[in-house]
Amino acid sequence: MSVTPEKKIPDDEIDLQSIRKKLSALISYPFFLLFSNVFTSLVFIVLAVLVAVSLKYFIPKSYTTSFILRPLDKNERTHLKILRDIQTLVKYHDYAALASSLQLDSNQVKSLQALQTLNPSLKNPADSVNTTEVVITSSDYSLFIPFQNALLSYLETSPYFAKIKELQTKQIDLEMLQVEKDLKNLDTLKALQIASYHKQVTTAQSVIAINELINPTATYTLTMERVYKKSNLMARRAFLDNFQLVKACLEIKTSTWPPRILVFCTYLIPLFLVVCVIFLHFRTDRALRKHTTV
Repeated sequence: MSVTPEKKIPDDEIDLQSIRKKLSALISYPFFLLFSNVFTSLVFIVLAVLVAVSLKYFIPKSYTTSFILRPLDKNERTHLKILRDIQTLVKYHDYAALASSLQLDSNQVKSLQALQTLNPSLKNPADSVNTTEVVITSSDYSLFIPFQNALLSYLETSPYFAKIKELQTKQIDLEMLQVEKDLKNLDTLKALQIASYHKQVTTAQSVIAINELINPTATYTLTMERVYKKSNLMARRAFLDNFQLVKACLEIKTSTWPPRILVFCTYLIPLFLVVCVIFLHFRTDRALRKHTTV
């Protein structure tokens, strides 16, 4: 009877078949433990679901929206530093100072979770559009508009920008007053021209004087110039604020997908199953040791 000799593998070669068996055993071992102890695995899964449900009710919801503002001065960057103070107060949960700065109730500012500013012109100086997006994260979506208005008011009432607005208001009022006076005087002058238009001329000197007086071209030209200036002043008054709201906040009332409990379960169930595998491994190892000692 012939005996086939065993195939010996040299020491300097790798046994791929042995490595493959060890890897398959290592991968299948956790699944073997879980399916061999179904009740224990289900207990850990139920615990993970219970923890996810608890986190859903203990961790407050968060809603995120943003608004875009544009300073009148395209080279203005000071407002970013001013808003950085509010970001610091939000970061350190200084609700008393935050409520005083934004002129809001202390219960309202407690729902403000995060504040972020994004200005593309900082990364790309060649960008000619100087707009800032302010991202608000809050646990109450109904406070997005109050936060937006409070931040805009905080910028406008800062000493630097308040002084600019006060000076511009005085300039516009002064120019508007002068334009109104000019328009009133021009109306009087046009009335005099119309009244003098049908007068009889007796001398050559009066002919020259009346012809210059009743020529309406210059008067109506000045009137149109004053009306155009008045319209410009009205436009400046409409855009008197240092910061214009380009896009307002959206009140996001619907919950986002996926739901938070599904997200929690997606992370917690695999984590609890890993803990379950470790627990079953040590329990099985302890049972084998007791069995061998007996």
